This record gives sequence, C-alpha cells and structure tokens, in this order.
Amino acid sequence: MVAALLSPLRSRPFRWLLAGQAFSLIGDRLNYLALVAVLSERTSQFRTAGGAGTLSGLAVALLLPAALLSPWAAGRIDRWARRDVMIQADAARAALTLGLAFAVPWLPTWGALTLVGVGAVANVFFLPARLAIVPELVRQDELNPANALGLLASVLATLFGTLLGGPLLALIGVRGALIADAATFAISVLTLLQLPRRAAADEDATGGLLRPAAPPVEAGASTPPTPRQAPGAASPRPLWPGARGFAELFRTERSVAAALLIWTTWIVGALLHVCGTLRIQELSPRITDLLAPALAAVGGGGAIGAAFFGSRLRRARSLLSGVGLWVAAVGLGLLALATDPAWIVAAAFVTGFATAPVYILADTELMEALPGSARGGAMAARDFFCKAGFLLVALGLGRLAGPASAPGWIAGGAVALAALGAYYAVRRPLRS
Repeated sequence: MVAALLSPLRSRPFRWLLAGQAFSLIGDRLNYLALVAVLSERTSQFRTAGGAGTLSGLAVALLLPAALLSPWAAGRIDRWARRDVMIQADAARAALTLGLAFAVPWLPTWGALTLVGVGAVANVFFLPARLAIVPELVRQDELNPANALGLLASVLATLFGTLLGGPLLALIGVRGALIADAATFAISVLTLLQLPRRAAADEDATGGLLRPAAPPVEAGASTPPTPRQAPGAASPRPLWPGARGFAELFRTERSVAAALLIWTTWIVGALLHVCGTLRIQELSPRITDLLAPALAAVGGGGAIGAAFFGSRLRRARSLLSGVGLWVAAVGLGLLALATDPAWIVAAAFVTGFATAPVYILADTELMEALPGSARGGAMAARDFFCKAGFLLVALGLGRLAGPASAPGWIAGGAVALAALGAYYAVRRPLRS
C-alpha cells in the first residue's frame, strides 16, 4: 500500500510540483494567522460591534476575486502554459505580501483587506492550473495516489505553517510573519521553474507572459487543415468566456456529484472560519493560542487520512464519501458541544481525517471525467462555485452568528453533513 501511494513520486516534475505547492501553503497559513491576529486585536477579540463581521470581511477579501474572475479565467486558462501561470501567480503573491508586511501597521482595516484581496487574485489562476497539470505529470492509474500525495503535502504544509505561525507571531510580530510568507512564495517560484515547458511551440512574441499552450506535433506528421468556413458565416462563440468550463463541469452526474463533494468541504470551511473562530475565541483570550493547535489538528487529521486512504480508494467511492461526511458530522458535533480546549482539538482532528478521502475522491473523479483540453477551465468553474458558496455562507454567518449562537450554527452544519452523507451512501452517484 505504501509503495502504491508513493508511486507518483517517481515522476521528477511531480515532485517539484509538490514542493512548490507545499511552500505556497506554508505561506498561506502564516498569512492567515497574521491577519486573524490583526483583526482580533482591532476588534477587542471580536467582541466589539461588528467583530464577527470582520471575519466575514476577511473571507470576502480572500474569495471575492474567485467569485468575480473565475468565470473569465475558465474561458482562457486552458490556452495558457500551466507552469507559467503558477510561476507568475506565486511571484505576484510574493510581491504583494511583502508590500502588505510594511503597510499593515498604518492601513485601516478595509485598506489591509483590500490589499489581501488583490493578492488573492493570483489564486484564481494558480489553483486550477495546479489541478489541471497533475494528469500531465503522472500516469492515469496513479491519479488517486497523486491526489492523495497532493492533499498530504497540503495538510503537512498547513500543519507546519500553523505550528510555526503561533511562535513566529509571538517572536517577530505580524510584519516579520508576513515577510516570511513572502519568502515562501519566492521559494515556490524557484521550485516551479524546474517543471518542464509544455512544448517549443509555447515560445512566442508575448515574452513568456501567459503564453498560449499549443499541443505538440509529432515529427513527420502533417498539420491538419483548417476547416473552410462558408463566406459570411460567423464563427460560433460561447455566450460568455467560461461557458465551456461550466458546461464540462456539469456535463455528467458523476462530475456534478464530485463537484458537490468539494463544494461541501468549502461550505464546512466557511462555517469553521466564522463560527469555529468565534467558538475558539470564547475559550481562549488570545486567539492564536487555541486557533493554531486547532488548525494543526485539522492538518494532522488530513495528513493521516490522506496517507491511510490514498491507495485504498479504487472501489465503493460513493459509500466511502458518505461515510466520510458522516464522520465529519461527528467532528462538527464535538466542536459544537465541547467546552474543553482538548476536545476542540480532537474535534478538529476528526473533521480533518474524515474529509481527506472525500476531497481525494472528488478530485480524482473530476480529473477522470473531464477532457484534458477543458480541464483547466472546468477546475476554474469549480473554484467559482466553491469560493462563491464559501463567501455567501461566511457573509451570512457574519451577520447572523455571534459567540452565543455559534455552537447552534455548527450543530446545524453537522446535521446537514449527515444528510448529504446519506445521499451519497444510498444514491451512489460516483464510480464504484
């Protein structure tokens, strides 16, 4: 089982991709903890009027760019070299995070969140490109373990960034943590530069800025003729740029069911971002003292779940997804009821462990169901629905939830997860 899980690592480009992903995510976690610490300080530990609303504001800054730009990106990202998209995205994040490090002490809250939002634009392009490039680097029969290793790298990087973030904030402050965040993005750029270029045809007069990625032509093969078009006939065009990506995402029941699984994990994330943070703040005067261990527990659970299930997900995918959602519902129930920090950490671990196979299965289902020529656009469409859903839920909870009502909202989320788990276990829409 271990050999099967590690088999994608035989691909050198895939190893570099994992390294770049890990450094990016370490930076993301440092950034998030630093921003939560700043918001907690400015709102007296989220107890002032609008304290919960500032958490919604952070969600808006991080996710609104995806809601606005993903439809546009879905219509274009498959025309660009995916390696270069990721490199340029992380280079932009490094520069913007460095600017934020020096600006955040004197910027008002809305100004700091605006700068965070500008930096989040890069994620609109980085994440779909990273997902779309995986099938180009490994064999088809290695997609499940490759996605498991991708999740494992993600959660371990998140775990490391979280464990490092608390002490780092105490030692060097918000500015120092943000500078360290910028450094991780710069290191990610260096690792991604090791990925191979798609083809010599990628080189053109654009100077390497988001070059269209032309498919390679085999030696001796003739270029297929361009179909003739009747005089005066107009080329068919989609009604809007992302039409093809969205059409592919919702083309079959299997792809819809896979997208719904990923959407569900993002909705749970929105619930935890607002209500989970409020719950933790009630139990810990200094937010990072308990938030960092809780996030680390989610990462640790996800890492163990990814390692355990990564090579065991070939059959009964719908049933495994349903069971994963049920166990995640138990984790949310523990979070709603727990009053002891140790139980909060345990609940976070259970939730991370249970959602790991759900996320792996969903990514593999999408990669297998989507044609390669439209995979990047469909992944951008997926990001739009996930992040728009996260944003709407976070905004709603920012207005409706408070420290006293947070446990009730978390318990409601647990009930909804259990009901969805029953649908997957009984209806079985994924491949068996």
